[in-house]
Amino acid sequence: SAGDEVPVPKLALCNYPNPFNPSTTIRFETTNLHENTRIEIFNLKGQKIKSFSHPELVEGTITWNGTDQTGNPVSSGMYFYKLTSGKQTVTKKMVMMK
Repeated sequence: SAGDEVPVPKLALCNYPNPFNPSTTIRFETTNLHENTRIEIFNLKGQKIKSFSHPELVEGTITWNGTDQTGNPVSSGMYFYKLTSGKQTVTKKMVMMK
């Protein structure tokens, strides 16, 4: 019966502004925020350049200022950002213009 279905956890992700310079706010929604929930930013080569994790994500938004994990500014271009929560992931694109 329909009542036996396990609810699928909700996962939503977006950023604004996009394209952006110098920073963008990433908003996300998940019904199961837990300690392994994270947002990772990758370049076009698939290299991870920045990572945000619990408890930074508690508010449901983070701001990326266009720097890598060591604080160096990244170059213009397309980036991917991925929200991982449990076994679920969602990936979106964003563009930095200088």
